[in-house]
Amino acid sequence: MKKRFKIRVISFVTAVFSVMLIWGIAETVTARNYETLVRISRQRALEQMCEYLDNIETDLAKTQYATGEKMLDALSVRMLREASGAKTSLSALESGEIGLYNIYKFLSQVGEYTMTLNEKSAKGEKISKEETENISIQEETKSIETEVVTPEPIDAKAT
Repeated sequence: MKKRFKIRVISFVTAVFSVMLIWGIAETVTARNYETLVRISRQRALEQMCEYLDNIETDLAKTQYATGEKMLDALSVRMLREASGAKTSLSALESGEIGLYNIYKFLSQVGEYTMTLNEKSAKGEKISKEETENISIQEETKSIETEVVTPEPIDAKAT
């Protein structure tokens, strides 16, 4: 009976060890998959944010040459939408970095300013030359902001 008891104990311990090993491997694979998904999500958010910033930069440049109120209205609405989208993409990135805060602040300023211009235009008021010049100042500020923080792509680790 002693020999049979030892065999049962060894079999039970081996079975428990095997189950725990398989469970550990499965959880490690699951964790790596989640890490990969988070990395891909952040990379996508970074790419979208860069696209929005490029569109804002283009729209800011277009305002320098816009001649009509309707064109300025369309550009301001588009910049507001682009700034909102960029802020959404930015929020998906890791926070806590000073550069990201500065970009968020810039996007908020662009959104608020274009909304103010749009409201003014909706009331039938003309947009002054000074306000148009303020847009060019924002364009210069945006260039400085993007030079300060050039986000590096998120590298995918080998799984």
